[in-house]
Amino acid sequence: MNTETARQLFNETACLVELASTFQAAYGKNTRVKPASARDVWAIYHDLCNAQHRIAALLDPEALETPVSTYGEWWKRQDVPDMGTANALVMQASQLIAACAHFNVSNNGLNFSRTVVALQSAIAGILHPSVIQQVRDEALQREVS
Repeated sequence: MNTETARQLFNETACLVELASTFQAAYGKNTRVKPASARDVWAIYHDLCNAQHRIAALLDPEALETPVSTYGEWWKRQDVPDMGTANALVMQASQLIAACAHFNVSNNGLNFSRTVVALQSAIAGILHPSVIQQVRDEALQREVS
């Protein structure tokens, strides 16, 4: 992970915030997505899944292997991340940018930062586990091919 990738990840979290806010404003915080749900509900739901996928795809493989859930398992209570979850992602992403920038200046010859790895694991822990698994599977397929 480097600062440029961390900024990209932050931009993707901003997209997730917009989608989560839109969903929550339009359909309420605890709306469940069901087969009979309106097309608009499904469209935003898929957009939220895709946003999480883009975020997960930017994380280092180690973070995907060791997600740390510090904000609770929102997916057990609701189908889409709410604003609290989205804001937690933004906070972790901004800290990741700072940690990468700090590491770039003061790496002392090291090739990794424990803080950067820990922040990525925290971000992975906020994302839906099925998204994490999908990104891991895709990386494995690329390795095999």
